[in-house]
Amino acid sequence: MSGRDEDGLSEIIGFVLILGLIVVASTLYLLYVVPAEGRDDEIVHMNQVKDRFVDYKGTLDSLWMNSISNLTDHRLAGTMISTSYDLGTGGGNTQAGGVFLSFMKPQGSPALMSVGQPNLDGTLRILVTTNNSSAPPKEIAAIPMGSLSYQSQNNYWIQQTYYYQMGGIFLNQTDGGSIVAAPAVAVYPVGPFQIVENSTATNYTFPKVSIAGLGIQGRGAIGGTGPLRVDTRLTENINETVTNRLYASVTVMAEMKTPAGAMLWDRVFRNAGKTMPVNLPNTTWFNPVINNTASMTVTPSNVTDPKYHVYLDLTQAEYRVALQNVGQ
Repeated sequence: MSGRDEDGLSEIIGFVLILGLIVVASTLYLLYVVPAEGRDDEIVHMNQVKDRFVDYKGTLDSLWMNSISNLTDHRLAGTMISTSYDLGTGGGNTQAGGVFLSFMKPQGSPALMSVGQPNLDGTLRILVTTNNSSAPPKEIAAIPMGSLSYQSQNNYWIQQTYYYQMGGIFLNQTDGGSIVAAPAVAVYPVGPFQIVENSTATNYTFPKVSIAGLGIQGRGAIGGTGPLRVDTRLTENINETVTNRLYASVTVMAEMKTPAGAMLWDRVFRNAGKTMPVNLPNTTWFNPVINNTASMTVTPSNVTDPKYHVYLDLTQAEYRVALQNVGQ
C-alpha cells in the first residue's frame, strides 16, 4: 500500500471518528440538555400562570367589594375587565436560530383555557336552623360556583391545572391538589355581647360565618398556543342576601363532581374555622366528605339555649366570562 493510500485512509477514519463524536454529543444534548431547558421553560411559565390567576382574583375581589359598598346603585355593576394569558410555552422556544437546528431546542407545549368544566364546577349550599324549632335545616342559598381554568399540556414537566372558583385559586396536579389563595369563607368570633341571666350580666362571644358567593357564569374553551384574552363582566346580580342574621346553626356545603374537588373544599372549611378561639367549644364541626360533598356546621357554644346564636353574613356576586383569541 502506498503512502498516499495510507494518508487517505487516515483521513477517512478521522472523519468517521469526528462524526461519531458529533453524534454522541448531539445525542447527550438531546437526552439531557433539551429536556432540562424545556422543564425550566414550563416551570417558569406555570409560575407566571399562577401569578396571573392571583392578580385576576384581586381584580375581581375589588370589583364586588367596591360595588357592594354602595348598594343603592351598584355603580361598578356591568364593568368589564380584560386579562391576557399566554397559552403554553410556544413562541421563541420552538424557533431555531443561527446554526442550531429546530430539534436542538425544546418543543413548545400547548394549553387549554376553559370557562366552566364539568369536573371542576360545583354548587355551594347554605342551610340554617332557627332557635326553638324542631324543623330540619332550611336551605337559604344554592350558588353555582363555575370556574375559570388553565390546563397545561406540558412536554417535560408535570401536568397542572390552575383554576379560579368562588373567589379562590386552586391547583390540581398529578400528586394532589392545593389551595393557592383561599375563597372568601371565614368563621371568626364576634363580641363580646352582654347577656343578663338571673340579674347577672355576662359577656359572651359568638361565632360568625362570613361568605362571599362569587359565581362564574359562561361556557367555552380555547386550546393551543399563543395569547388569549379573558373578558370578565360583573353583572347586576349583586346583593347582600343575609347581613348579620341570627340562627341556631349554619351549615355550608360544597357539592363537587370529583373527590379531589371535595377534599379541597374540605380543607377550605377547616382553614376557615381555625380562627375560632379555643374558649368556644363545639363551635365548628367538620363533617366527613360524603358523595363528593364537603361541609361544615357552625353552632353556638351552648346549642340548647335560644339566647346563643350564630351570625351569618352572605354576599353574592356574579361574573360572566368569555374567552377570545388574540391575533399575533
